[in-house]
Amino acid sequence: GVKLWVSAFCDDARVDPIVERAVAYDVPILVHCWVKIGGNLPFESTPMHLGRLARRYPEAKLIMAHLGGDWEYGYKVARDCPNVYVDTSGSIAEMDEIEKLVGAIGAERVLFGTDMPLLDPCSSLYKVYDAEIDEDELLRSLRLVE
Repeated sequence: GVKLWVSAFCDDARVDPIVERAVAYDVPILVHCWVKIGGNLPFESTPMHLGRLARRYPEAKLIMAHLGGDWEYGYKVARDCPNVYVDTSGSIAEMDEIEKLVGAIGAERVLFGTDMPLLDPCSSLYKVYDAEIDEDELLRSLRLVE
């Protein structure tokens, strides 16, 4: 796979050759996305940048890292773009965040992540473990049952 961080916005046309190569090789692209109250780093993509990229390349498998740094922005983009997956890394969950996310886009597009070693793995694990998610849906998303 490929990871895009902060050297260019992910929807910048200069990134297109990377996206096209990833599509050709059928590999996912993890995009660092964040929304910061105090302002983002130069060229730090937001969920909205990723949404524009996802609509331009519907065949691309895109992973929104950190749920975009703000689940309300992140899940709206993921809900509207079926080729966008999200990971749970990088932040302490707000109440019911995981449940709302699964309800909006389905468990099959929610990926577990820790963003280690920056965060305590327990907080990453327990925000999913404590979520009230239907166990059968969760297992299907993990492909442990048919």
